[in-house]
Amino acid sequence: FGYYHDEDSESSICESSKPVGFLDFIDCSESGIESESDLLIYQFCLLKSLFPDFPEKLLRVLFIREECHSKNIAKELIDKGWKPSNVDLIPKLNNSATNYVDIPYYWGCFNEEYVENLKRSPVGSYFTIWDSNSFVLYALNFRKEVLRIPIESPTIQHHQKLLFSLVKPIDRK
Repeated sequence: FGYYHDEDSESSICESSKPVGFLDFIDCSESGIESESDLLIYQFCLLKSLFPDFPEKLLRVLFIREECHSKNIAKELIDKGWKPSNVDLIPKLNNSATNYVDIPYYWGCFNEEYVENLKRSPVGSYFTIWDSNSFVLYALNFRKEVLRIPIESPTIQHHQKLLFSLVKPIDRK
């Protein structure tokens, strides 16, 4: 029934631990970081642990200003005299920026006013936000109901537009 596994095969431990049968569609890659939001959280937490005495609110501002380019932030802080708690963590910092601040319909952290604005918008309107350590899509469906859908990234993919009938991104004001 798809559950049989030949113990005598000469495959590696990793290979033999892959799902078989009806579960073989599951991706078992060892990427470590599950999603883009996980990567952002991981990078921010690395910065916080590298510079525990640096004010967290100011670190958040730097993180957004530098478009999540954590290696640049660490370099700036070190240049200004801040001592990293563990220099071995610096190579784990992201070497490239993200474009999340360039997404016009990504509104940043959640605010209840955003939902009220969406309710007054045409059907098919949407925006994305950051809420409770994940990205969330807010959309107005054809019944004029507000949908709240956790997503992997603040960028809406084509299949999501089709699935949720998203036709009008609402730009930040």
